[in-house]
Amino acid sequence: MNFYITSGTKNFLSMIKKKHDKEEMTLMQNSQHSLLVHETAKKSKFQQPRSYKIIDQYGQLSDGSFASLNYIPVTDEGKPIFIYTYKNLSEKLDKAAGLQAVRVLEPFKSNTFVVLTVWKNETYYKDWEATDSFKNLKQANNNQQILADPAYSAHYYIQNHEE
Repeated sequence: MNFYITSGTKNFLSMIKKKHDKEEMTLMQNSQHSLLVHETAKKSKFQQPRSYKIIDQYGQLSDGSFASLNYIPVTDEGKPIFIYTYKNLSEKLDKAAGLQAVRVLEPFKSNTFVVLTVWKNETYYKDWEATDSFKNLKQANNNQQILADPAYSAHYYIQNHEE
């Protein structure tokens, strides 16, 4: 299964989503910009997507209201270690309260993996950030010396309906 991400204005991305309403697309927005994600076994409907292979997944993105995307630049040597560590992430997180979905994404053309978690609401995510489970996951990357650059994250609110 493939995962595609594109960005743009909320109105433009909403039009794309509406045009392809039979596709599995989710619109996300924060105060800076909007993202539209597309999950499919086929080609992307986007003109210039960032393209990923899904290496682990759980749940439906549209079931939540808050999303955290963690961008993790990994060295070439670190890729197998990262994949091994994160391949079954959803099993490690299945007890997290409020977790609705997980996607671990391997890039086709870069070295920046994405770990996407979707939560019932932002409070559940913030509660999980304070757990040992979260701290251990964050530390796993640093212990393995697999990072090419510092990891970073972005947070979005999922737009489940047209406004």
